[in-house]
Amino acid sequence: MTPNDPVSRPAATQNGTNLGYRVECRVKDGMSPVTFGAQTFDGEWRHVTFANGSPGVPGEHPTIAPFHASYSLFTREQAEALRWWFLAEGNFSARGWCLETRLRRYRVKYQSECHEEDVFAFVEANFERKDQ
Repeated sequence: MTPNDPVSRPAATQNGTNLGYRVECRVKDGMSPVTFGAQTFDGEWRHVTFANGSPGVPGEHPTIAPFHASYSLFTREQAEALRWWFLAEGNFSARGWCLETRLRRYRVKYQSECHEEDVFAFVEANFERKDQ
């Protein structure tokens, strides 16, 4: 094996788990379906979607944001805030609608490996200093 031969072991590995949450909503038993924005809620638990950006969902923690964004998940604090924001924004009780909300928790497991594939020929830089 020469210094230019690729190494067969992983150059880096990473794995772990994170928790993420979604807000769900349904109308109370026996009530007619309700449409709010582009979403319709009936007696079944439905995932509540939120606009991303401003106004909308606030920024994410930089370490966990990619995992949550990939699955449309939020931190627990964000999900709780968004649940209450959704209820306040909809002003459902004033409209005579009776909605229930809950949070659903998800566990995101991830594993990644980075393997070296090839090594290219080195370039030697030999600079001679020339005094003037």
